Amino acid sequence: MLIQIVAGIIIVAPALWLSGRWLAGKDKARFVDSIAIVTLGTVIGALVYT
Repeated sequence: MLIQIVAGIIIVAPALWLSGRWLAGKDKARFVDSIAIVTLGTVIGALVYT
């Protein structure tokens, strides 16, 4: 699961952050928020599919 979190942060978080900047604007989209969303999503996904 740790590998999934790290891979998600490296691959998905930047894409999520960029789409957030595009949709919500520069002031509202923060990179730390995208990392938290990816981490939380990975943990919840692992708990649901296990």
